[in-house]
Amino acid sequence: MTLRRNGRLLWALIFGALAAATGLTIFALGWLLVTALRPVPAYENGRLSESTTDLQPVSGALTDVLTHSLPPPVVAINTIALPIASEPVTQLALGEDVVETVIRPSQPVASTAAQLIIPSLNVVQTIRTVPIVNEIWDISQLGGDIGHLSTTGAAPLDALAPVLVAHVTSQDGNPGPFYHLTELQQNQEIIYRTNGVDYVYKVQRFRYVSPDQVDELYWPDEKGLILATCTSWNYLGQAYDQRLIVRAVFSHQTPSDNNG
Repeated sequence: MTLRRNGRLLWALIFGALAAATGLTIFALGWLLVTALRPVPAYENGRLSESTTDLQPVSGALTDVLTHSLPPPVVAINTIALPIASEPVTQLALGEDVVETVIRPSQPVASTAAQLIIPSLNVVQTIRTVPIVNEIWDISQLGGDIGHLSTTGAAPLDALAPVLVAHVTSQDGNPGPFYHLTELQQNQEIIYRTNGVDYVYKVQRFRYVSPDQVDELYWPDEKGLILATCTSWNYLGQAYDQRLIVRAVFSHQTPSDNNG
């Protein structure tokens, strides 16, 4: 009798455990089904929202970056004043200070009767137009001259400030035209000579920027002039980490001494 009673008790325990497991399984499946049918919470304007259909982007500067791709800088400042570049410019790479054996498809050409004169630095150099090649301004063949970046202001007093660039060092290792650019002082003169007129500018400020800050070169000021060159040489990376930007403001104009 004892054995039979113990056997019945054992079977009762087994069936009870199976029933409990089945109940838990059914409960879990039901919970999963209800959860799946509920709307997924989402963030709306920084607050929790119960429906993804009303989801609005979070307002602020980050939204502008995420939802609006930045257009090429040649059209980002002033679509009326700026010429349209054949290729967008993505970096202020300014070429490399190395000897090149590859023939470029287009080379800098001398602007008619144009010179840059910086009296305090003893700089008197021809200005050449720099083309865009593979999304960068190609100054690899600029040599010891001054480069005028295409797609920036075409001439003094243009609606957009012209940008002039030059090497820090030449290909033979000697100082380039802008080797002493950091020695300029505020209010010192910079002269853009063209078509028999000297347009005199005065240094306003200096800025150090990264190569991808191309927007720093597009200054919608008819009285502006920008000088730019490479700076902060990285011996490990064998490249310039920054660009020096000098902004100058128009002061006055006079006839050129040499009518050139």
